[in-house]
Parts: sequence; structure tokens; C-alpha cells
Amino acid sequence: MKLHPFLKQAAGVGGINLADRVLAVVLGVVLARWLGVEQYGIYALVMAMVSLLLLLVRAGVPNLVMREVSASRAHNPTAIASKLIRRAETVVFFWGILVMLAADLVVMVIVQSPETRQAFFIGLLLLPLLALQDIRAYSLRALGWVRTAQALVVLVPTILVLAITSGVALLFPGLAPGALAARLGGVVVAAFFLLVVARRVFGRFEPVSNSFETSYRVMVRGAFPFMLISAAAVIMARTDVVMLGVLAGTRDVGLYNAALQGALLVSLILNTSNTIVAPEFARLYAAGNREALQRYAVFTARSVALVALPVMAGLVVFGGSLLGLLFGTEFQEGATALSILAVGYYTSLLFGAPGFLLNMTGHEKVAFRVVLTSTVLNIILNALLIPIFGMIGAALATSLALNVQKALAAWFAYRALGVVTVCFSGRGNSQ
Repeated sequence: MKLHPFLKQAAGVGGINLADRVLAVVLGVVLARWLGVEQYGIYALVMAMVSLLLLLVRAGVPNLVMREVSASRAHNPTAIASKLIRRAETVVFFWGILVMLAADLVVMVIVQSPETRQAFFIGLLLLPLLALQDIRAYSLRALGWVRTAQALVVLVPTILVLAITSGVALLFPGLAPGALAARLGGVVVAAFFLLVVARRVFGRFEPVSNSFETSYRVMVRGAFPFMLISAAAVIMARTDVVMLGVLAGTRDVGLYNAALQGALLVSLILNTSNTIVAPEFARLYAAGNREALQRYAVFTARSVALVALPVMAGLVVFGGSLLGLLFGTEFQEGATALSILAVGYYTSLLFGAPGFLLNMTGHEKVAFRVVLTSTVLNIILNALLIPIFGMIGAALATSLALNVQKALAAWFAYRALGVVTVCFSGRGNSQ
């Protein structure tokens, strides 16, 4: 029996992502037990802020690169917009340095605790490196090297950070700056490996011109809608952690972040699918194959829903025991939040990947309006529910806003393209 190409790629990428998620949980356990709730909360808060600032550094450029490189291969599989990739790397790296320096100045003024300030200074060094990694990884994905990109950007850094953190934990007391320094070291080594591999892969393709290569201004202008989408998406993803830190304190952030690590096992499956489908959406749309695009969208949504179901059920039933076993008994307080997040993530993936479909088919402005609406809703819900219910309120707010986002994106994808992405659609029956 011939296996569907998506399933072949998903098996490889899914295996990498699963290994990374397992190692990430192990890393979370090491950090939580080494740092304790308070220091772990500081670590989580710094990483949340790094994620928010990273969207400014990326400026939507990686998404533009992936779309344009994928589209250039619709009629010539050996083509590569190499000049566009080099230009993009230059933009995000130097812009990352400027954002990092500006953020350092803000931290010096606002943050009073020397220990927390030091943690921020170390964490912010990640910005230019992570942005540069994104350009190379998105380029490799667009060229069909999905598993290679995923291994070098996702799995390798986690292995390195886990190894470094475990070694440091044996020698020094548990402080957030030390944990962030370990993460920085892992990212630096992984960035070097990615640079070497990316150069070798790019050399196998034939350079072609691209409309976004004319000037830096044209490229940034083309990437701007993607930056807005990424900004809203990252704010959407990090609102709960940041607002918990502001409204409830770092202890709640530590407990909630442990629950979030477990719930991410559900979204891991969706992320695996998105890694594969985004460049494929761009290629099928550029080739004008609308029927194949429709079948592919529904088939991938169904595959994701089927695989994620037992994971979600297991987290709901055994979540409290899992948190206690891995992170320690004090982290069992996050069991209810874990259940809510697991169910919320699962129901959202039933809608498929409509946001990526809009982004990869030239409808990024529509996608931005959808993400912006749900992000505003998420902020409002978190502001209302966290003071009343604490981390449970954060989980409820995030889950509801995420499902609203996916439902709106699915509706607009149908309106704009006539493509239904939800897994229970009958349009994906013919394979």
C-alpha cells in the first residue's frame, strides 16, 4: 500500500518533533527541580518576552522567504531565490542586534532586581541568533528539506540545552540567569551546524531572480503583512504567561508554564502538520491546482485530529499525576489548567490550518485581521479572568480565543479561496 506523501513527511517530522517535545519536557523537569517555582517563573517570563520581541526582529521576513522560494519551485523544482535569502539574513540579523540593544536599555530602567535584570540581558542575546535561524530553516522547508530543517532548528538545540543545563545543574545553584546562559550556548552551537548544512543544500539548486530582490525596502514592505500576523500570533501565544506574571506573580507563571509544557503535546501534532503543509499550500496554489489543494487541506486536518485525540484524552485523565511525577508535587496545582489547555488545543486543530492557507496564497492581510481580532479578544479575556480564576482563567481565555481564531480563519479561507479546511468536511474524500 502506497503511503500518502504527507504521511511520509509527517512520520519523519513528527518523530523529530516528538523527540524534541519529550526532551523539552525533560528539560522542563530539570529546570523546575533545579530552579524551583520562583526562579523557574523568572526563566519562563524572560523567554516569553524574548518570544514577543522576536516577532519584531523577524519582521515577517521568514514567512515571505518561504512563500517566495516555494512559489519559485512550482514550475522549476531546482530553482532557489538565493539572493532573496541572503538579503533576508542580513536584514534580520542586524535588526535583531538593534532590537536587543534597545530592549537592554528598557530593562535597565524598568527592572529593579539585579538577578532578574541579568536574566533578561542573557536571554535577549538570543534574538539575532534565533531570527537568523528562522531564515535558514524556512528556506530549507521551502526547498523540501523539511526534516533537516526541523532537526537542526528544533531538536538539536534542545539536546544541546538539555546537556548543558544538566551539567551546570550539578555544579552551580539553581538561578534563572544560569539556565538562560545554558540555552544561549545551545542555540549558538546549533546555529553553526545550521549554517554549514544550509550552505551545502542551497548549492544544489539553481539561482533565480525574484521580485523582492530589487531593494531592501521592497522586501521589507512585502514582509510587513507577515510581520503583523506574526506579531499578533506571538502576542496571542504569550499573553497568558505575561499577564499572569503581571496580574498574579511569578509563582503562578511557574505552575502555569509547567501545565503549558504538557498541553503543548497536543499542539505538537498540529505544528508538525503546519511545518509540512505551509510550503505545499504555496506550491499547489502557484501551480493552479485548486482541487489538489482542497483535498490536501482536509486530508491533513483529519490526520492531525486522529493522531491528537488519544494524546488529549491522556492529558485530561492523567495530567495531574503527570505534573506531579515530572515536575514535583507542588506543580500538581496546574492539573486543571493543563486539562483546559489540552481540550482547547485539540478543538482548535479540528479546523485544520486555515491561517497558513491564507498566508501562503496571498491573503495575508485577511489572516492578519483574523489574528488581530482573536489577539484582542485573548487580552480582554485574560484581563477579566486572571484576577478571578488565576491560571485557570488564563487557560480558559487562551483556549477560547484560539478556537475563535481558527474558526474565523476557516471561514475566510472558504470565502477567499473556496477551500474548506475543517477535518469533518466531505471535500477531502477523494485521494
